[in-house]
Amino acid sequence: MDAQALEAAAWTKAELDVTEELTRALRATRYKPMDGPDPEPEAVFDVARRIGDHLHAAGAPEMADRLEAEIFAAADTALAVHSYRLRIKLLRAGVHV
Repeated sequence: MDAQALEAAAWTKAELDVTEELTRALRATRYKPMDGPDPEPEAVFDVARRIGDHLHAAGAPEMADRLEAEIFAAADTALAVHSYRLRIKLLRAGVHV
């Protein structure tokens, strides 16, 4: 492999590591409210919580539960698909992970 290919593989491996770290964090945490100095990554969870609270107050708790489950399933799926794509890219570059 030439230097550019090695650099690209190293970058892809680093992105894979971050993606898998996010996957583990998502699976370990149901949601985090926006109360810290950096709310951006948690904003979708705060919005989902607010919508869930509204649905509970409106008398539709089953819809709130379904919303929460679908949001977390979608986020988990997106991270898993991205992780698989990165693994395939690394394998094509000759890097085994």
